[in-house]
Amino acid sequence: MTCLLLLLVALLALWHPVAAELAPSAFETQVLTSERVWVVKIYSAMCGSCQEFAPTWDKLKGSVDSVEFGELSIDHPEGMKIAEALGALNDGIPNVMVFAKAGQRRGETVYNGEGATTVQRLAKGVKRAMKGAAKADDGFFRKL
Repeated sequence: MTCLLLLLVALLALWHPVAAELAPSAFETQVLTSERVWVVKIYSAMCGSCQEFAPTWDKLKGSVDSVEFGELSIDHPEGMKIAEALGALNDGIPNVMVFAKAGQRRGETVYNGEGATTVQRLAKGVKRAMKGAAKADDGFFRKL
C-alpha cells in the first residue's frame, strides 16, 4: 500500500511540475551559476495580471520538460532588487525569463505581461531562447 501511494505521488509530480520559489539570497547560485537551463517567473502576489497569468504558467510547466522552473516574488525588498537588476520591472510583470547561457547575468524575456498569451506561444519562446542547449545524462538541458 505504501509503495502504491509513493508511486501515485511521483506520477502526480510528473504530471504537474512544481516551480521552486526562489530565495532572493540564493538566486545567483540557484539560477545564474547553475549548469541547467532555468525558466523563471517574476511576479507579485498583489498584481492582478500576475494572478490572471498563474494558470498559463502552470500549464507551461507541464508543456516544457527537462528545464528547471522557478518563481521570484518582488513583494520583498531582496526580490525587488534582483528583478530591477534583471530589468524585469522595466519590461513589466508578470515576467518570464529564460536563463540558457552560461555566465548570463540577465535572462531572455519571453513574456512581459503585455496582453494575453498562450501556452504554445510561451513554450515556443522558451525553446527559441534555449536553442542549441544539449541534454545532459540527468535528462536536463545544460546552458550553452
